[in-house]
Amino acid sequence: MNKKLSLLVFLFALLMPSLSARATEEIPALLISQAWREGGHSDLWWWADEQAVAFDGCQGDVVQSVMQLSPTQRVVAYLATAQIWIDNLEGGWAGSGADFPNDVLLCDLNTGAITRIAGQPEDATVSEGEQWYYISHSEPTWSPDGTRVAWSEYISDTGLLRLMAYNLATGETETLVSDLNPQGFGEISMIRRVFWSDAGIGVENFTGFEVYNDVTGELLNTVIFPKYSNFQFWITYQSKTYIANYDATGVWHLVDPLTGDDQLMPGLPELYNPANPDGLVVRYDVHINPPPNDITPPFPQPRWSVMDGSDVIPLQEDNRMRPFNHRVAISPDGQSIAYIAGDLLWLWQVGESLLAEGMEDFVLDSPYLSLVWTPLAWRVGAVTE
Repeated sequence: MNKKLSLLVFLFALLMPSLSARATEEIPALLISQAWREGGHSDLWWWADEQAVAFDGCQGDVVQSVMQLSPTQRVVAYLATAQIWIDNLEGGWAGSGADFPNDVLLCDLNTGAITRIAGQPEDATVSEGEQWYYISHSEPTWSPDGTRVAWSEYISDTGLLRLMAYNLATGETETLVSDLNPQGFGEISMIRRVFWSDAGIGVENFTGFEVYNDVTGELLNTVIFPKYSNFQFWITYQSKTYIANYDATGVWHLVDPLTGDDQLMPGLPELYNPANPDGLVVRYDVHINPPPNDITPPFPQPRWSVMDGSDVIPLQEDNRMRPFNHRVAISPDGQSIAYIAGDLLWLWQVGESLLAEGMEDFVLDSPYLSLVWTPLAWRVGAVTE
């Protein structure tokens, strides 16, 4: 009897999934990624069931960006500092410039395996006294179907700026646009943010968006935004894709990417989980704080709020929270929201916000902090009074 019981206990232990393997389950754990921490290496943790466990995958590189989760699979795309630049820093000379050498990486969260899809030329150099030759890449972006990754890249010796795409199935990289800067901007090195939607690939320029066909690289339209507007990203309204932009007066607009037609957004941007569209969502709204004195006019401040049914509940205010920095995540079942405030991990669940258990002593203060839980998207949400 004791032998049978021992055997059952042994088999049960074998079948129990470890926390580090939760990424392969139907409901994955939350991945917390920090970069540029002590020692210069990324800090990756799985959090679930009120405990955090170090993730030994996706290691060996100095992460230089947030981690972008594929919309269809458990793979993240991100930037890592190029080894030639790390050697430069360790040598005590950092040089100067607007952009520096970095690589584009993919990491499979199921296996922890890394694929370097864009790196440095064999003869790249940033040595003092020599003509620098390197490539700097923008943060990568996923195609809507998760089969390709795109980025812009700057080649230092020629000043060439181009749009690139990598195909996961074939392992091949192609140049979609060979020159994103045909008029030239002198010696300024300027990688540009890239955004992908079913309308095409949007490439940020100095005044707005250039929208390109994601197969041919044809320029479809150039969208100009008003001065001082910001927070441009793809958003859906009534099943159509628009560019959202937030102007200097705190008003949201929808811009048609192919015509440039502008309309006031009939609601507010909501970040939601497409797999559970009726679950919790996070609204990016505007809150006007009372002015500190009679001279200072009221000024609109952006703020994250949870939409829980018909209730709108502001999260703890944190001015560093922005649509592009991935400091907020929604659970796969749509019932929980994780977010960073005051350098700590918080969890919104069952109508209240609490510190995430098991994470009370973790200081989350990296400039490249990511919360990766499930693919998210933006939509226009109706205003609830």
